[in-house]
Amino acid sequence: MPYGAFARLSSGVEGLIHVSEIASRRIGSPAEILRPGDGVRVRVVAIEPERRRLSLSIRQATGNVVYETRSDENASV
Repeated sequence: MPYGAFARLSSGVEGLIHVSEIASRRIGSPAEILRPGDGVRVRVVAIEPERRRLSLSIRQATGNVVYETRSDENASV
């Protein structure tokens, strides 16, 4: 089962949208909602500079959304 989808915020900057943060309902796969190249609104929910990781959320991206992205479906992380 896929863990989520990667989203590119800018050149060289990508983050993971965990499957639980893609939709307000439970989904089995990111492919139920997202397709490669889809533009999505996300909120950065965690930054781990030492691991060079960003955690993103579509579900939490309401009101004060900071980023518009292009998503790349992730088969596994």
